[in-house]
Amino acid sequence: MMGSEAALKKILKTVEVSLSGNLPEIAQTLVNGDVVGANRLLHAIKGYVPIFTTDALIAEVTELENLSKTESVDKVGALYKQLAPRLEGLLEEVRAFVAQD
Repeated sequence: MMGSEAALKKILKTVEVSLSGNLPEIAQTLVNGDVVGANRLLHAIKGYVPIFTTDALIAEVTELENLSKTESVDKVGALYKQLAPRLEGLLEEVRAFVAQD
């Protein structure tokens, strides 16, 4: 889909930068009670995860992004705590792939 490994690495470098900043920022916005801010960040992630990750992770991100539009900070925060380790794992996989020669 990306055309070449070089093109994929270029996209994944952008994803790496985005996830590196967004994951802690989502956690902080939820600590601050800012569900709208968390939704904005989750929406961005939802936009690019379908390009290169599993259907299950896509569904989890999409569901949480949708819930963050209407649910309380407590509910969204609890669900994000469950999702965060999988997103951190994705970030580590992206880092490893980008670091390959």
